[in-house]
Amino acid sequence: DNSFGPVFSRARFGESGETYAVNDKGVLLSESRFNEDLAKFGLLDDPHHADLQVEARDPGVDLAQGQRALLARKDQPLTRMAQSLTQGKSGSDLTGYREYRGSRVVGAWVWDEKLGFGIATEVNAKEAFVELRHTKITIMVGAILLVLAIIGAWFLYVAIRREAARNGELAILAKNSAEKGKVEADNANQAKSEFLSSMSHELRTPLNAIIGYSQLLQMACTPLPDKQLEQIRNIHKNGAHLLSLITPISELATLDAVQTQL
Repeated sequence: DNSFGPVFSRARFGESGETYAVNDKGVLLSESRFNEDLAKFGLLDDPHHADLQVEARDPGVDLAQGQRALLARKDQPLTRMAQSLTQGKSGSDLTGYREYRGSRVVGAWVWDEKLGFGIATEVNAKEAFVELRHTKITIMVGAILLVLAIIGAWFLYVAIRREAARNGELAILAKNSAEKGKVEADNANQAKSEFLSSMSHELRTPLNAIIGYSQLLQMACTPLPDKQLEQIRNIHKNGAHLLSLITPISELATLDAVQTQL
């Protein structure tokens, strides 16, 4: 109690981790971390002295959870660790086994032939793997987020491709529409030029005749009355004015025709 036991008490860790010594009969040679629990279970009279009094036997149930063992303590098998140590073997078990209270633990143990006893270190399985569970959850969440990110990127890629294809179709339609509009504009411009040219020609011919005849009437051998001469002068003047208005139209039609050819 004064020298041997405290060596193992220093190796206790976490909420359930403990290290203790076991002889070749499976009896604890050092104090248990759970003396008070053992006293409650009826396995220990004095909650301060588990050494040399408690055997590392598997009750088959978890006494710490209030479950009751079906077999008497002396009929219960030794724990996975104690069985190995009674055979002088070292080992470990990370899959989980019941310790002397019935709680599921993971542990490692070594048999020291020179000292003649074994040393075991155990910790509750849930506590031992809590970080592993957190890591698994983190990896799982990260994998899910990665998959979602990939799916999102794929949908974004598809949406961009669809938008690009749609923009391409719109660009082709706009180009075709522009070409069609240009053709229609050229046709309309050509029709306008033809109309102006035809109108200019059709108007110039009778106007030239009117102007010519008005000049002949003014130069007639037989003098005309003043009133008739005044009217003939007005005809000549207005005809010349109309001709001056038609001439720019004819020039415009000619210029449009040249530009259309270019």
